[in-house]
Formats: sequence, C-alpha cells, structure tokens
Amino acid sequence: MNEFDEKFVPEQPADETAAPAAETETTETAAPETAPAAETAPAEEMPASDAVDAAKPKKKNQHRRLRYGGLAVLVTVLVIVGTVVLNIFANVLFDRFPLSVDMTSDDRFTISQETRDMIQSVDKQVEIIGFFSEDTARNPNTGLTQMNTVFKQIYETWNQYERLSDGKVTVKYVDLTADPTLQNQYKKYGSVQEWSVLFRSGEGDNERYRLKDIRQDFYTYESDSYTGSLTSFTSQVEMATASGVKAVSGDEEMQVMLLTGHDEDEATVTALTDLYELNGYAVEQVNLASNQKTSDKATTAIIAAPAKDLSAAEITRLRDWLTNNGKLGRNLMVVMGNLVTTKDCPNLVEFLDDGYQIEITDNLVVETDDSRSLMGFDGNIIYGDLPESPVQDSAKSAAVYSGYPRQIKLKAGTDNTKTLFNVPLVTYPESCQLKSMTAGENAKTTAADEYPVAGMGMAVKWTYDNSGEESEQVETNVVVCSQGMISGAFSTIYGSQQVNFVTADGADNESVVLGIMNYINNVEDSVTVSGKDLTQTQTQFTEGTAFWLGLILAVVLPLVLLVVSLVVFLRRRHL
Repeated sequence: MNEFDEKFVPEQPADETAAPAAETETTETAAPETAPAAETAPAEEMPASDAVDAAKPKKKNQHRRLRYGGLAVLVTVLVIVGTVVLNIFANVLFDRFPLSVDMTSDDRFTISQETRDMIQSVDKQVEIIGFFSEDTARNPNTGLTQMNTVFKQIYETWNQYERLSDGKVTVKYVDLTADPTLQNQYKKYGSVQEWSVLFRSGEGDNERYRLKDIRQDFYTYESDSYTGSLTSFTSQVEMATASGVKAVSGDEEMQVMLLTGHDEDEATVTALTDLYELNGYAVEQVNLASNQKTSDKATTAIIAAPAKDLSAAEITRLRDWLTNNGKLGRNLMVVMGNLVTTKDCPNLVEFLDDGYQIEITDNLVVETDDSRSLMGFDGNIIYGDLPESPVQDSAKSAAVYSGYPRQIKLKAGTDNTKTLFNVPLVTYPESCQLKSMTAGENAKTTAADEYPVAGMGMAVKWTYDNSGEESEQVETNVVVCSQGMISGAFSTIYGSQQVNFVTADGADNESVVLGIMNYINNVEDSVTVSGKDLTQTQTQFTEGTAFWLGLILAVVLPLVLLVVSLVVFLRRRHL
C-alpha cells in the first residue's frame, strides 16, 4: 500500500497487539525532516498509477467549471432569444389588441363608463373617417402641445370604439395631404378638407352621415384679448365622437330650432348649440325677425337671452308654431336675458305669463349663506337645489350654479290633473333674499313671499290625441330660466366676469340642461361627458398614483436588484 492509498484507508478499530508494528513501519518509511520533497519522490520515478490518481481531483474540478460555464452561456442565450421572441410577440399582440395605461390625473385618454355603454349598444355598422394620416394621430407634431394631446385622444378614443363595439364601429384614415385627389370621393358629404371627420352608416337611401371638423367640434379655447395668450383649452374629443356615432346610428335625429334676430347673447347661443349638437341634436338657426319660415320638423324651439324684445307679430308666429293647430307636441325653452346687462322684453314676458302662468320678475336672487355661493361674487353666483321633478334624475350631482339668477313665479301650481300645471326645476332655500333691479344699484335685499324660490321652471300643457285607435296624451313643455344658469358676461359694480356655467368645473348645469332637452323630446338614452381641460399640459399624477409609483421606483426595484445581485454573487462564489 503506498502513501496515497494509505490516506484513504478507513480507520481500523484500536488493537493493542497491532499498534507497535504500525508504529515501526511508519517510522522506517518516513523521510528525514531536512530532506527536500523532490528528492524523496522525484516526478519521473513516481508510479504511473499514482500520477493518474493524483490528477483526478483536478479534472473533476475542471469538468464542474466547464459544465456550469456552459450552462451559464446556455441560459444567457435562452434569455436573449426569449427576450427577442417576447418583444416580437408583444408587438404583434399590441397591434392586434392595443393596450395603454392612462396615468393622467384627469383620465384624459380614458372614455367614461357612460360612453362605453353607448358604444356597446350600437347595432349598426358605423364608419369613422378621419381626414388625416394615422401617424398624425398616433405621433402628432402640430406645434401646439394641446393640439398634440387632442390628436392622441382621438387615436386612443377611436381605438376603444373599435375594440368595444365588436366590429360595429370601424375607423379609417384618409391622408388628403399625401393624395389631394381623394377629396373628390367625398364631395357629396360637404366641405371635406384636412382635419375633417366623417361619421356615416347605411347605404343608398338609408345612408346617414354627419360631418365634423376637429378645429370646430373637438375642442374649445379662449385667449386673452390683449396678449393673445391661451387662457383655457378644453378637449371635446369624447363627446364629439359619441355624438357623431349616435347621430348616424340612432333611430331618428331630433331637430332643434334656435330663434335669432334679437341680439341674442352670443355666449348663451354657443353654449347651448355646442351642448345639444354634441349630444346628437341637429340645431338650426331661424331668424324670426326676418320672417324666415319656422321648421315643421323641429320639436323644440330655443330663445337664447335676447337683448331686444319680440314684436307682436313674432309672438303670434311663435304661439301658432307652438300650439301646432291645437295638436301641441312641440316645446319651447326660454333663456331670459340678464337684467344686470340688458333690458327686459315685455312682450315675451307677457306671452309666458298669459299662456303658461310663468311670471318673470325683475328680482335677483341673492344668497346670504357663504357656503352656498361662489367666493368673490357677494352671493350673486349661487348653488341651486334640484327638487323632485322629471329631470331630477338627469343630474349627476346636486351642484347647479346660477349666476345672478332671476326669480320665477309659477302661478299655475303643480296639480297635474289640470290641462296646465307648473313644475319647479331649480330652487333656492330660505337663506336667499331678493333684490329688485328696477330699484337701482342701492336697492336693499328683502325676504321672498314664499320659499323655496324658483330659478328654473317648466309649464306643461297637455291634451289628448284621438286620431288613432287609442287616445294618447300629448304635451307641450315650456322651460324658462335666466341667462345666469347658462352663461354670461356680468358687468356690475363687482367688475366684469365671464363664466360659462354649462361647462364650469364642479357644476352640474350641463347634465341638467341636457336632461331637460332629453325629457321634453322623449329621448331616453343620451351621453353627457364634460370636456377635459388641457390648459395644463404637463402630466399630473394623483396622490395615490404618485405614492405607488414612488414606492415601486424607490423601494421595490432596488430590493429586487439587490436580491438578484446577492443570488448571483453566492452562486459564483460557490462555483
């Protein structure tokens, strides 16, 4: 047995007789302490079997290193290949099923649940054609940050329409810049040009379409008249798209006649026109003062804060149209001008009082409770309440603004057993007082004769239609409110202020005013989506989003990297 083998011989049990012999053998074969190792065991004289055995541990170590090294290379290659394949698959999947995460605080790239429900109810094939390139929408570069956001909203919104409608709504992009001759294919739809948007459905005689323009229908803006700088920029992408789809996919388009010719308040006209057109109504302006023929198709007429009174002849034409030869079935919405800035219209006031028992007073409603008024307006811009009425459910909240509202007296009462009765739509509580505008600016406020005070009311006149097999009740509804509930420029001792209450942040006037129009026209399904303010262009995160994003970036990711690094270090050290 040689020295190498002896080292790996299992230890034998202790035996007293064998111990001396083993000790002697060890002593005899041991080399002198002073002798070099090379002299006692020259390499060339080492037995061949011993050399092979001595090399075995080294080869085993080399094999282990080779094996783990090869495994590491294989894993690296597999990771690289897997990453490439995953990216390709993700790109294909994204093209097929676009996915995006909206991290903006106002969800500017996310459509509302109300719009989602409307999309899923579409039962006709609808085509949306944007007359610009798809790349313009996907990667806009208009030179204005807000406009870039509008196009991104268009792209994201239309993608959601395609996805949620199960193929009922399709999107097409036509680049007129690249090929201007394509414009000739769409001449029959009107003035189609770059940045136009066409909604269409059906074919031949059943074809319906609505042509819009991004610059007119998809956003609104205001600028400083002195500096020209942008003061507000509001996106209407979601509402404009929803109204276009509804206009061509609905059963019947409702016609609205807006009466002009009496220096109507421009802001009020614009606010109501935009709101109703965006919700699928066709609004036609008719100049009543020029004897322009009234529309027989229209179901509702609007008088929008006139500064001049209607003549006796015009009142007669209006009454004849509204009564419809005794058949009724037509409606009227009257927005009275603000007495702060305009004179009253006695003929119109008398028409409403005599025909519908709605008295328009010269009293302004002033709020004494600071919690129910807008700060800085001394109780002149106030919150109104929504009593129980047919339009109460249309409001998304109870926040209805009224700017310098006028008191309205409903004299017919609320007894609906009569052929004429009144319904209060917006009221003010006992914390309000009245201020007569005819008494001058120094007029004192006084308590009202009765509370609550009405700021918006509706008269309902009804009859029976016996022309069919069954008798059917037919109504004519007349809605009256003051300009301050819609929009207005208020020039008073408090200064000049421009407020659009239909789209004012925090106000619910929009859904109320739309809900009234839907009710009197028997429209049950409608979409009301407020515009999204793009004045602030930077991306803003909510407090919760910011917290979780910070936690992930500052804590989670560093911990993951630390753990991975530690595991790699320990594995490499072990090897």
